[in-house]
Amino acid sequence: MRRFRFRGASLLDKTQVELPACWISGYYGSGKSSFAKLLGLALDGLELEKGKPLSAALLAQDRSPNAQELRDAWARVLEKVKPMAVVFDVGSKARDEEQVHAVIVRQVQQRLGYSKTSNLVAEYELKLELEGLDSAFLDKVKEVHSKPWSALKDSQLVEDEFSRVMHALRPDLFPDPMSWVDSRAGSAYGSKRSADEAVEAVHNMLEKRYPGRTLFVVVDEVSQYVHENTERMLALQSFVSALGQRMKGKAWLLATGQQKLEEGTGAGASIAKLKDRFPPALRVHLGVANMRDVVHKRLLRKKPIVEGDLRALFQQHRADLSLYAYRGGSPRPRSSRSTRCCRSTSISCSTSRRGCAAARPARKVMRMPFAASCSCSATCFAKRASPVARSVGSSRWTSCTTCCAARSAPTCS
Repeated sequence: MRRFRFRGASLLDKTQVELPACWISGYYGSGKSSFAKLLGLALDGLELEKGKPLSAALLAQDRSPNAQELRDAWARVLEKVKPMAVVFDVGSKARDEEQVHAVIVRQVQQRLGYSKTSNLVAEYELKLELEGLDSAFLDKVKEVHSKPWSALKDSQLVEDEFSRVMHALRPDLFPDPMSWVDSRAGSAYGSKRSADEAVEAVHNMLEKRYPGRTLFVVVDEVSQYVHENTERMLALQSFVSALGQRMKGKAWLLATGQQKLEEGTGAGASIAKLKDRFPPALRVHLGVANMRDVVHKRLLRKKPIVEGDLRALFQQHRADLSLYAYRGGSPRPRSSRSTRCCRSTSISCSTSRRGCAAARPARKVMRMPFAASCSCSATCFAKRASPVARSVGSSRWTSCTTCCAARSAPTCS
């Protein structure tokens, strides 16, 4: 959040914003999705247990010298823009060949209280509001169904129920109880709307349901969804432009992606076309340093009262932690059957090669010439011509106690 302290707050103070779009990038596992979604949920006023705001819990984790400055900036944002947010992953919400702006409209409909089960009904709810028929419609719902609209709007049969109400409300337009739903059978208008129509729908819904509020739309994994798809990319560019021109800072788009928009070569060359729609001042990249801060200052930070006990436990088990710690690449698994490490050239390991923590040094031992006078059984792993060694292929580890390949052992027992 600290990245939005100055630039974000100053931009929100403007009455007109041409490109209200923020790009949040970071490599896989950097925490960009968590950062963007937590920011969106905090802007939406999500409350935790016992009514504690999520934003307060997040701000309490900031123990930096400028923590109070961030809290003051956050309070100014909440006071001046009265935010609300829609947060979703575009890959999981998009339908076949659906543009990003069409997905956004459906998610905004659900967030603002329109029907969740039918976008056709949600579209017509807005039309009734624009025509000033919403109050008459709500009264007619109670008359026809003896239930409030809030109890019916998310029903799986909402289109049939809505059609009956429209017949009672406007019999001149819908002479039969099923006329409305029959006239819209197979309609796919929602996914075919243009970027301008999508922005107009968002504007109208916000004005009718939550006037005076500022909407933040957080869309995760946008780069993967529009990658190498020129049509989706151009539609997203048009949507951002229309959002700034029509909403005048009352709606913001926060999109995430793995690539920086400045990366104009290789796999990121196509996504770089979006950089003209996301101002440099509103681009956030989570790098290695940010990940280190999250791990050290958030996840691993302990209460002072238990730090002494944890230090004592760490010193007690330090050797084991050093032996089995992840050192990059493939982690070294624990050897469950060997009593001594086969890193020593005079001792062999009874586990399989993949189960041995010192498998690589052991391979060097295997390339040593074994003693000519070796008299051990055919199970010795250094006896390459033995039937057992051939049968196990690349894994020649067996149960020989003393390795005859060791230079210091002339014979094997």
